[in-house]
Amino acid sequence: MAGTTEANGSWPFTVIDATHIDLVGSVFTHAYVSGGKIGGSLDAMVLSLDSYATAVQPQIAQFNSSNVLGFLSGPTLEATIQSSEQGTDGLRLTLRGFRVITDSPTVFGSVSYRDTQGAPPIVGSEVPMSTRTGRCDMMRDSRYQRYSIRIPAGANWTFCAGYEPDVTTNGTQ
Repeated sequence: MAGTTEANGSWPFTVIDATHIDLVGSVFTHAYVSGGKIGGSLDAMVLSLDSYATAVQPQIAQFNSSNVLGFLSGPTLEATIQSSEQGTDGLRLTLRGFRVITDSPTVFGSVSYRDTQGAPPIVGSEVPMSTRTGRCDMMRDSRYQRYSIRIPAGANWTFCAGYEPDVTTNGTQ
C-alpha cells in the first residue's frame, strides 16, 4: 500500500460495508494513499472447500411483516391432519380403524361421525397408533365419517402422507 505502509502484511479483517474493511489489530500512523489487495492462498484456509456439502437440506422459511426472512427450525410442533368427510349414497360405513402412513413413532387417531348432514359431528376418543401394526384401531358405524391424525409436539418425524382406512359398507338403516 502506498502511504500507510504499516498496513502492508497479513492481517485478519472484518468487513464493515461494501467499500470498507477493518484490519484487526493494525495501528495506522500515516494516511492511506492507494493500492493494496485482499487475498490469500486457498491452502491457508482453515476449512477445505471439499468439506462443504454438495447438496443442500431444504428448509421451510417465511417472511414477516417487516420483510425479514426467518427459517423454521427447532423442535417439531404438534401436527394435525384431517380428512374430508367420507360418505356413500345412503349406505352406512363401518370403520374398524385406519393405518397411518408416517415415520412418526407417536401418533394418535380419532374419527368424527354423524348420520345426517344436518347433525353436528360427534368427535370420538383419540386412540394411540399401535407400534406393532401402525394402525389406530376403533369401531364406528355411521353414514358420514372424518378421520383425524395428531402427531404430538416434539415427536421425531419427517413425513405424514395420510391414512389408509379399514372401512366396509352396510345396509341403509
